[in-house]
Amino acid sequence: MKILLLVSISFFSCCAFAQNKNETKIENLNTKNQSFEEFVNTHAISIFQELSSKGSNFPEIDISVENPVLSDLNLIALEEKAQYFKIKGTNKILKIESLYRLRLMYQSQKK
Repeated sequence: MKILLLVSISFFSCCAFAQNKNETKIENLNTKNQSFEEFVNTHAISIFQELSSKGSNFPEIDISVENPVLSDLNLIALEEKAQYFKIKGTNKILKIESLYRLRLMYQSQKK
């Protein structure tokens, strides 16, 4: 029974990994024709759950858009520093990646 459980978990993990790889390939195809400004607008933001139950000291931001891009927030990405904001009314954190990292990501996807 344990072996069957392990085999099924392994199978589903492989399927999920393969699906994720396919989505990444599709995303890479779409970004090859983007300008750097478009790439920054669509890839600068990530949203994730707050890791600590104590809360964060990040400034709060109110987001009215479900899947925001950088231009929706009227903020800019800084050259060497990522920015973090607590999303008002949730336990989620919004991260704006630094331009340096975005440039590296953009160059690696252009190859």
